[in-house]
Amino acid sequence: MNNKLINLLGAVVVVFTSTVYADDGFRFGIGASGIISGSGDYETNTNIKFEAGYDFNQIVGLHASYEKLDGEYALKNFNGGAFKVGFDIGYKFQLAIFDLKPYAKIGANFIDVSSDELSNLIDDGATAYYGVGVRGSIGFVYIDLATDYVDTGFGDTDNTGSITIGMVF
Repeated sequence: MNNKLINLLGAVVVVFTSTVYADDGFRFGIGASGIISGSGDYETNTNIKFEAGYDFNQIVGLHASYEKLDGEYALKNFNGGAFKVGFDIGYKFQLAIFDLKPYAKIGANFIDVSSDELSNLIDDGATAYYGVGVRGSIGFVYIDLATDYVDTGFGDTDNTGSITIGMVF
């Protein structure tokens, strides 16, 4: 009985200390983003993006971001912001001098858009989003390239592209 308990305890320790569980950590970055509507009716300027995340291991991560939304619709200006929170799942490949993680992501998008020039262009609400990306890191620096697909209330599913550079802690 004691040998079985010791063996079970040893197996649990080995599983939870494996390399899959060794790569947790916090990250924070700043970058640029832009939206092109699925219908082509509008697009945003290149806007600022703030991102924070936590990798639980080499596979699963949690992320949150805020993106400023300034752009043009029917030759009229609009502004606002989008807050996103979600999960990413992929696998971090540890290569010779850098790490590379291709991933898929899903989450909730909270948007607030308004315009002084367009009375019908007011959008507040929450929608789901999904996307893909790749994150590479060397030492304490990372770069993230991603694209998200989200219904922002202006028409078809819209494409948000972003690039973020930041620090891994």
